[in-house]
Amino acid sequence: MSPTSSSTRGATMPSAGIDDYAGLTRHVDIGVAIAPAREAAAAGAKALAAILDSHDTPTRLAAIGSAGSRMVLTVAVTLGDVDDVKVAGPQSRAALALIRDIVDTLAAYDPALVLLPDPESAEAQAAARVQGSVRQSDGVRASTVDSAAMLLAAAV
Repeated sequence: MSPTSSSTRGATMPSAGIDDYAGLTRHVDIGVAIAPAREAAAAGAKALAAILDSHDTPTRLAAIGSAGSRMVLTVAVTLGDVDDVKVAGPQSRAALALIRDIVDTLAAYDPALVLLPDPESAEAQAAARVQGSVRQSDGVRASTVDSAAMLLAAAV
């Protein structure tokens, strides 16, 4: 019998010492979405950008989509690595403060905690295109969400 397995009534069971998550990133992201009406999408995105700029928490634009007459912007907020989250470390507390600010300040835009979209979804790919265009811009220091606001304003 190997040191990483044990026997229970003739069946070989893997030991608890084996990491089932080997190779996966061990950080926690939370999805936060706002859903302003189309007419208010640019204003909502700019307000979201202002809040994100006022915090040092790692975030990324995760999805841009629509639901009925509303535009939906989803941001991934990084709470930190698993160990930081377990002990409510400084990054986790800062991320929760950011989420609280989004929910409190942008209540008019129906903020919600949401699952992050599949990277292959149309909404996630739209967000990736916006982020790619921001990275390629020459010397422009606009946030990704500000860029999304400009695109939304042009589309409405």
